[in-house]
Amino acid sequence: MIPMSVRRSVLGEIGTREGQRLSGIDIGSLVRRLLLFDRTVITSFRLKEVPFLVRAFGKVGLSELLNSGSLGFLCGFTSIAIDFNRNGVRSVPLDHFTFGIVSAANPDADLRSELRALQSIPGLKNAERTSLEETVWRSLVRQPATYGQELLSQIDGDLRTNTPALKAALIERLGVELGNRTPSASEIDIEVEETANRVFHIKNTLPKLFGISPEKTHMTLQHAVSGVAGLNQR
Repeated sequence: MIPMSVRRSVLGEIGTREGQRLSGIDIGSLVRRLLLFDRTVITSFRLKEVPFLVRAFGKVGLSELLNSGSLGFLCGFTSIAIDFNRNGVRSVPLDHFTFGIVSAANPDADLRSELRALQSIPGLKNAERTSLEETVWRSLVRQPATYGQELLSQIDGDLRTNTPALKAALIERLGVELGNRTPSASEIDIEVEETANRVFHIKNTLPKLFGISPEKTHMTLQHAVSGVAGLNQR
């Protein structure tokens, strides 16, 4: 995996999604990153941005960006699973969370299939398309083999130490849920307790404070926990 310096490199999405469909890309945002940083890595949605990039920069322009190392793609097929259940029965009680890793069985084949979309671009000959596909493939930034386990360890460590990010994410989510106001940090009292190995109970007073059900409380906490997991994943 290519080392990333926060002063010289930037990682992020450029796609605009409609559900599970990529409807476009933010070219302005990408160009600004290319100008400001030595290296831009696109957090990619299964390489679906590539046809849009060909139309924006042309096959030659995109190939030059990729071959120079100024642009690359990161396609993560490893994600965090939080709320486990079997036949509708939760594996842990409400307000309790544990984590696992979910990975695609054959990510390379999945990505290769997405590049077939280049066939739809007018004027792109077969040889040019094949060459561009290989250029895109060489530009991929790969997650290391230890990525999943390290990610789980980071999340577990954050919860064991009651990371402030959890309360910040919870306050933001409550602002969305309540609609009329965003609670202050002093109103929210939460504490994380590890009740079993890698099972975390988030003690809270949300039902009493805001009159929400236990199930709604759990879903709100889940959004906050997902925020912490996403921060570590990024």
